[in-house]
Parts: sequence; structure tokens; C-alpha cells
Amino acid sequence: MSTTTSRAGREGLAFTERHPGAAAGLSLLVLVLVASLIGGLVGEVLTHLIRIALSTAVSGS
Repeated sequence: MSTTTSRAGREGLAFTERHPGAAAGLSLLVLVLVASLIGGLVGEVLTHLIRIALSTAVSGS
């Protein structure tokens, strides 16, 4: 099994050596996906906090 993994690793490395733009594109894709995930989580937390603040303000007045 480790032979298959190392062969796949060598093939992937050879691909990025032949196509250097592919490695940069893949890095950019991963960066965008991670930023999207973080942005979604932050949005969910802010929405939750705003709902709590609004319900507290409405019940307090």
C-alpha cells in the first residue's frame, strides 16, 4: 500500500513540475475554499449573536 501511495506522490510531483501553474491554481482553489468556509462560519456566528441581541433588546423594553 505504501508503494502505491509513494508512486501517486511521485506522479503528482512530476505533474506539478511539468505544469507549474497547476500547483498555483490548486493552492488558490484551496485558499478560496478555506476562506469561504471561514466566512460562512463567521456569518453564522454573527447572525446568531445579532438574534440574541435583538431578542434581549425586545424582551427588555
